[in-house]
Amino acid sequence: MLMDEETPLLSPAPSLGTKKRNAFCCLVFLIGVGALSAAIITCYFLYFKYVIGLKVLALNVWGMPAKVGSEDKELRMQAIGKFIQKQEYDVYLLAELWMRPDHETIRRLVPKGK
Repeated sequence: MLMDEETPLLSPAPSLGTKKRNAFCCLVFLIGVGALSAAIITCYFLYFKYVIGLKVLALNVWGMPAKVGSEDKELRMQAIGKFIQKQEYDVYLLAELWMRPDHETIRRLVPKGK
């Protein structure tokens, strides 16, 4: 396509109808984002926080045998047992609790009936 001196380099300015349509689309988009955000926050507070309300702690206790290189393992097991005594969580998941004496140390510190 050959350009002559009378052909404009830029397309004509958008009409008033196009500007209104673009503004309307932006407004609908912003209202949708606001409504979605409000729905997510409402679901969190009404369902997850109050209905489920289960507090879970997953802890890697680093309970390998002392021969493998575990440092201060007895102190750590006692500290974990004392932490569980506080009963801040509903469920405690203890990973890498390998040795029976470590199980016994923590079990002894857990309150009865828990």
